[in-house]
Amino acid sequence: MTTKLSKRDIKILIVLAGVLILLLCYLLVYKNFTDKKEAADAEIAQLQPELDQLRQYEAHKQEYLEGAETAKANISAVLPTLPSEVLTEDEVVFSKNFENDLGVNVTEESFSDPVVVEQFKSVTEDTIDDPSKQVDMTVYKKPLTLTMQMDYDQFKDGMDYIRDQETLKGFDTITADYDAENRNLSVTMSVNSYYATYDGAPETDHEVPEVDTGVANPFGTRER
Repeated sequence: MTTKLSKRDIKILIVLAGVLILLLCYLLVYKNFTDKKEAADAEIAQLQPELDQLRQYEAHKQEYLEGAETAKANISAVLPTLPSEVLTEDEVVFSKNFENDLGVNVTEESFSDPVVVEQFKSVTEDTIDDPSKQVDMTVYKKPLTLTMQMDYDQFKDGMDYIRDQETLKGFDTITADYDAENRNLSVTMSVNSYYATYDGAPETDHEVPEVDTGVANPFGTRER
């Protein structure tokens, strides 16, 4: 026996089929959307700290740019004052110039081995705009202890003289005792000469004082 569906039943079935198809499509699309949204939310949550940090960087951008320019200016100012080596002979020449230029009497000189001050990575004058070309740099100080007799004005001039050197120098310790008998100061001064070593550092020129080479004819014989 066959059952004949009425037009009304057929329309109802068609409507129900359409609703079922829409429901299935909705569920599939919604599930897919939900999965993607959850994945996006998780990715956003993971990236949020980085985003917040980038916003902080952007807010302080001008400050960072000014700081970078200041740092480059400092590097350009300091690096030329740091030779790539300091020899004991350089300290002897400095001591002699100090004595002659200030008119003081250096009675004793004491030399010490170099000491590491700092190790770090830095750009050089040639690579100052390219941070990817940083080099390993080591800064040393080479102490020189001078014992001398001087008056108060010479003592003050001596501080300026050391600070005004083309190469970087500084003090560790200074002691001064007043000599009432001679009415001057007995001063012991520890002077540090600083230098930096790194790949590609320019070779240092060493000052060599002029010396008297004598006469052309030491025997004084008559030349024909």
